[in-house]
Amino acid sequence: MKKETIRKSSTSMLYNVSKRNIDKFELVKYHRHLRESQIGALHSVLLKGNHFESQIVVNERDSKLRIIDGGHRVMAMRKFLKSKPDMKVEVNMALYKDLDDDEEKKVFATWNKGIKQSPDDYIHLRKGDLKMLRMIELDFPCKVSIYNQKGNALKFSNLIKCYLGVKTYEVIGTFQSGGEKLVEEIMKLKQTDYDFLYDFMKGFVKVFGHPNKNNMFSNTNPLCALMRVYYDNYYEKSQKEFWDRVSKYIYPSSIIRQYGIMRGREFIKNCHTEMLNLINRGLSVNKYVLREKVE
Repeated sequence: MKKETIRKSSTSMLYNVSKRNIDKFELVKYHRHLRESQIGALHSVLLKGNHFESQIVVNERDSKLRIIDGGHRVMAMRKFLKSKPDMKVEVNMALYKDLDDDEEKKVFATWNKGIKQSPDDYIHLRKGDLKMLRMIELDFPCKVSIYNQKGNALKFSNLIKCYLGVKTYEVIGTFQSGGEKLVEEIMKLKQTDYDFLYDFMKGFVKVFGHPNKNNMFSNTNPLCALMRVYYDNYYEKSQKEFWDRVSKYIYPSSIIRQYGIMRGREFIKNCHTEMLNLINRGLSVNKYVLREKVE
């Protein structure tokens, strides 16, 4: 793998943030998702008269201080200065100049080595490189988002981890590697993978409705288990037959609904077994099967 290098170095400095210059800061578009709870906690730190010790990392470009790392702290300062416009906040700042977008991403990775990022943060950082994400955002049977903050959509990482799990693993379960490896695998996905997911979610929405926080069937256990049944029988069974039997036997099951509130790989396996038994109800031949894979 080619070693990533940063051509330009930063200058460490103390910087007084005030109402006059707070608007010079702007988030880069791939900055990790900002959490209101974290902003609120940092705002409380400022209200108590305390300061931030860790550096804010910015890139000065086009007269703006583009925030590579430190968005929560900058948003907390913005909130603080709205209520206390005469105050100033002194911060440690690592200042780069005129980095391009790729260099900003390398800087982010360098400053965050050893800091655990969520899979969603990795996806957000690399979203411009993910063809699968672009295709899904352009046209898909249901709403899909990276962070799903309001709980009214299906998380992109959950959808893809389910798919990579059912496509790859002999053991029933989701893709288990971390965010960096997940992004690598997403970048390998092709049009045929998108077509499969489109067909699956089109049938899913027709039977179970749109994924949201109140739809137990769109939680990881039922979603992954059902996708595995679908994947293993995708080419041998008609779409209509599959979804008709899902609607008749799986949708009414109180047991499957209970799996929707459980957590753990073992529950995915048990949910899959129950689904396979349900969808095969009344069939003596041409049953739905679990196909062997090489893990």
